[in-house]
Amino acid sequence: MNQHYKLVKREYNEYEIEVIINDINNNFLYESGLSISRVKLQSKDDDLIYKLDKSEIKCDKSEIGSIVMNMHQYIEKKYHTIELHQLGFSLEEYYSVQEKVKIDESELLLEDILLRNKNMKAIDKVEKIFKHINKTEYPIRELIITDPYIFAAKNSYQCNEQIVMISKILIRLEPKITIFITDEKKSNKKVEDRIKFLNKGKAVIRYSDEWHDRFWIKNRSEGFVMGTSLNGIGSKISSINELDNADINMLVDYMEEEKLILPKLYVK
Repeated sequence: MNQHYKLVKREYNEYEIEVIINDINNNFLYESGLSISRVKLQSKDDDLIYKLDKSEIKCDKSEIGSIVMNMHQYIEKKYHTIELHQLGFSLEEYYSVQEKVKIDESELLLEDILLRNKNMKAIDKVEKIFKHINKTEYPIRELIITDPYIFAAKNSYQCNEQIVMISKILIRLEPKITIFITDEKKSNKKVEDRIKFLNKGKAVIRYSDEWHDRFWIKNRSEGFVMGTSLNGIGSKISSINELDNADINMLVDYMEEEKLILPKLYVK
C-alpha cells in the first residue's frame, strides 16, 4: 500500500508549502530517488495530502524506513510550524473517515479522537489504550512503546503520577516484556528505575532522540500511533490511528537497524 501523509500547516500559505515540499524533494530525498507529491483529493476539503513516490527509487527498499524517519527530522528542524502525519490507512478509507466524522459516526473509524478532558480518570486512559492495543485479544508477548516524554516528570507529583499510570497500563495489558524507546535527555531516572523495579526483567529501556510520534506496537504485528504522549491524554485534543502492516514493518525494520530491538521477538 502507498504511504500517504497529511500535512499539518500552522502559518504558511499554500504556495509557501509547495516551496517547502520542493526543498524536501530536491535537497533531502533526491539522492535516494524518492519524492513526496501532492494528491488531488476527491472530497471538497482543504487537507493537504501527499504520497511517497517510489517510481524512480535509487536506494534499497530496506532503507526507506530510515530515510522517512530522517525526513521527519529534517522537517522538524528546518520548518517548526509544519508536520507530516502518516494517515495509517488508504485514501479510500480516509475519504470514508471524513464523511463519517461529518455525520458523527466516529466510533466506527480506525481513528479515535481524544477530546480535551482534564478530569479524565487514570482508569479511563488505561481502558482507551487497552481497547486499541488489544483488538485481536492475542496475548502480548512483546510491547514496544516509543514516547520521548513517557518518563519526563518534572517534580515528585508528576513522578508518582507517571509511575501509577504506566503501572496500571502494564498490569491491564500483561505484556511478557515491554520495550520503552524514549529520549534520555527528557527522561526522569526516578520514574525509569521504579518502573524497572516494579517489572523486574519485563521492562527494557532504550534511548533515542529520533522518535517524535508515539507508537505502540504489539507483537510486531499490530499497533497504533498516538498524537500525544501518554502523559498528555486529556490535556489537549489529539487522535489515535491504527497502523497497517506496511507501517509496522517499516518501523520495526528501522528499530532493528538502530539496534533498539533484537531481530526477533524478545519472548518466544
